[in-house]
Amino acid sequence: MFSARGLQNLGLDLDPETYHPVLKRPSALEIPPNSYIQPMPRSEKFTIAKYEEKVSEDANIEVGLSEQEIDLRDALSPKWDQLRLSRWWWILELLPLKHRFQKDDKSWASYLGFNVGKGRHIPKQRKHGVKVHRTVKTRMDASYANGKKYLPKANLKPERVTWVD
Repeated sequence: MFSARGLQNLGLDLDPETYHPVLKRPSALEIPPNSYIQPMPRSEKFTIAKYEEKVSEDANIEVGLSEQEIDLRDALSPKWDQLRLSRWWWILELLPLKHRFQKDDKSWASYLGFNVGKGRHIPKQRKHGVKVHRTVKTRMDASYANGKKYLPKANLKPERVTWVD
């Protein structure tokens, strides 16, 4: 943490208009025709060298792209579901776990429950709403090649979502 007054005494300009102006982000790109959400590829074993080569290739593809193009690319990329990729995770999903949550009166409650692959619960959406990145909306607007739509596992209430950058 810095002392704003101390920095001003040193001659550093902290005026938000000049020091850190807030720029409006360009709107998201439209989904091009004949573009689909990519399916999850078959599990593939990588050596460290092959993995580093793949990461380097992916980074080189994004070098000349704008942030909006990268966001669109991310929104249409495969969904990496670890419960499908690594069946061993299901052992943990079937173990009972202690779940804790905070009530409206600020006290804590707990219960024993199973995850069994369910999506996350987002508390107090009706009262406070929830902020979700706009690439999730892009992904929800897109479809898979078979015409199915993407639905997040989280219990989002669409009328309470604020899409953010």
